[in-house]
Amino acid sequence: KPTTGHHVQILQDDSKNIWITTMAGGVDIIDTASAKIKYLGKNDGLSSDTITAIAKDKNGQIWLGVPDGVDAVDIKSGTIKHFNHLQGFRNAFTTWMYFGNKGYLWRGTETGIELADLKNRKIRYINQSNGLTGDLVLSVLQDNYHRTWVATTTGLNMIDQNGETVHPLG
Repeated sequence: KPTTGHHVQILQDDSKNIWITTMAGGVDIIDTASAKIKYLGKNDGLSSDTITAIAKDKNGQIWLGVPDGVDAVDIKSGTIKHFNHLQGFRNAFTTWMYFGNKGYLWRGTETGIELADLKNRKIRYINQSNGLTGDLVLSVLQDNYHRTWVATTTGLNMIDQNGETVHPLG
């Protein structure tokens, strides 16, 4: 039986399992082969039971947005790594995440975008002060031309693949 509570986002992993994030109940993982549900939460090593966003990287790791950063779940090894202010992430509510074609993590927050080059340990901050139409990010996606589209509460933005140029579209 799935965790009760507000469900936020859904993702399918490389093994076809369905991951459902919740606002206070961690993550429900549905094994589609057996129809069994596994629960993953703070008691299992996550930094919080509030999971507001989810993404999958090119290696199949699952990344979970938590109130003060992100948790990376390596399904193969069963390990969980925490990334927060110590690695440069701001203590901001995660609204959306995805990995772009260059492998960078795009983290949408209530204070703008964090574009994280995790390999080189660099984070670029994109917010209203450098061109974004608003700071509260609702959704982020990349199109076939590797442009990133960012919806905020006050408009739509297009950002180049390096996060260097923001084009507010209204």
